[in-house]
Amino acid sequence: MDLKAKKAIVRKIRRGLRVTEVTCTRIVKSYNGSVLVGMTAITDEATLEESSLAALILGAEVDQTAYDRAMAGSVISSKEHGTASQVTRNNYSLLLDELLGKSAQKSRDE
Repeated sequence: MDLKAKKAIVRKIRRGLRVTEVTCTRIVKSYNGSVLVGMTAITDEATLEESSLAALILGAEVDQTAYDRAMAGSVISSKEHGTASQVTRNNYSLLLDELLGKSAQKSRDE
């Protein structure tokens, strides 16, 4: 089987895959202790692209919740909380823009 045929098989399988559950976890650790937050979202058989988007959205929620709980439990300071929250929002925004840009480009190409 040549490389082109192998790639076609992979593309066919990827298009057929469906995700029914997305799980994200976050641990915030410091010398004062640690906080673990985990969430699972159930989807209606999302495509891989849709599940990637769902993981980003859920991951942002999990991360922010972990920072909130860590600050509330004195694991991190309010200054650390503010910095981590801002950096996390910026990073997720960049990833979301990138993923949506790729999805839009892929739709145009198909």
